[in-house]
Amino acid sequence: MRSITCFISMSKRHTFIFFQYFILLTIAISIFVLTPILHAAALSNPLGDGTGPTAIIIRVIKFVLGFVGVIALINFIIAGIQFLTSGGNPEKTGKAKQTMLWTVIGLAILFTSGIMVNVVLDIIGKTTN
Repeated sequence: MRSITCFISMSKRHTFIFFQYFILLTIAISIFVLTPILHAAALSNPLGDGTGPTAIIIRVIKFVLGFVGVIALINFIIAGIQFLTSGGNPEKTGKAKQTMLWTVIGLAILFTSGIMVNVVLDIIGKTTN
């Protein structure tokens, strides 16, 4: 009976020590995380408020590119599942390879269009300033 009581008291002690270290670690991490955020709050935005037509276009394009990127990721996952579940069947394996190929082609088009949009917006931004 005594050994069980000793084990319970040690368990409480270990829990207490764990929470001490946890709180100390949380405070240390929050100091490192919050310091740059607090310094950034004091800075003014040199680019303006970001409500102009160019800023709105950039936000919409970034959203669309991100959304299409998520769809491409889902396509890669689907192709991987198709490939893994094909069981060596050449027809199913070919379908998985085609899905992966068209996803890569779509990503290439996506990256190319993103680069083209950035170049055009840089040119527009330089001519309007």
